[in-house]
Amino acid sequence: MSNRCNCPKPPGGSVECDPDQLAVCAYVDGEIVARCYSRPVSVTKILTPGAKQLALRNWALSVITGADRKPTAPIEFYLLAMLRSGNYARDGNVLTFKLPKDADFEESIFNWEEPPQSHEQEM
Repeated sequence: MSNRCNCPKPPGGSVECDPDQLAVCAYVDGEIVARCYSRPVSVTKILTPGAKQLALRNWALSVITGADRKPTAPIEFYLLAMLRSGNYARDGNVLTFKLPKDADFEESIFNWEEPPQSHEQEM
């Protein structure tokens, strides 16, 4: 199954990448620029699932935002929200992206759900 990212509209389109790649599509100077990014080897060597997701997300943030990030850097809530959205605006350009499948939020320790409400018995 491929990792597909829809490009900004207009003009639209999409880019298809391997499931373990970061798919990025941007609208720059009136043209669509699409690319598949392979993760660094250093990230693939991380065995602990939580540490690997953190490193993958920091690598993706580096690619998307252009800012250098360490694999173990804490990720602020607003950046997690941006990663979940699949959209980023930089220098007046719109960028859409799709995280690699194992860095996605579908089955993630970062999924936010409301805790179940406890119902105390009234006396």
